Amino acid sequence: MPEHVKPTIDQFSYTPTQAALVLGRHRSSIYRMIKEGKLKTRETILGRVILRDEILRFLGLEPVPGGSVAMQMLSDAESRAAKAERELADLRTAIRNA
Repeated sequence: MPEHVKPTIDQFSYTPTQAALVLGRHRSSIYRMIKEGKLKTRETILGRVILRDEILRFLGLEPVPGGSVAMQMLSDAESRAAKAERELADLRTAIRNA
């Protein structure tokens, strides 16, 4: 995602610049908070990122139960797909038995 696009809180991770935009702070303040241990980061192959749950923790909000919003949406989509597969299998069985 380009740095000039304002990120939303629905993302899974943020660069320090994106976190600054979300938190309404200057980028150098974010780096200082990281250095002081107020914000925790993760190293990725693309560089250092701040996870969504860490930003929520910093804001004093509760993370989404079961992980991030993206992971929860993926889990919901997987369960809907599994249900559709079961219904399709039941329909095929009913057609064969008719």
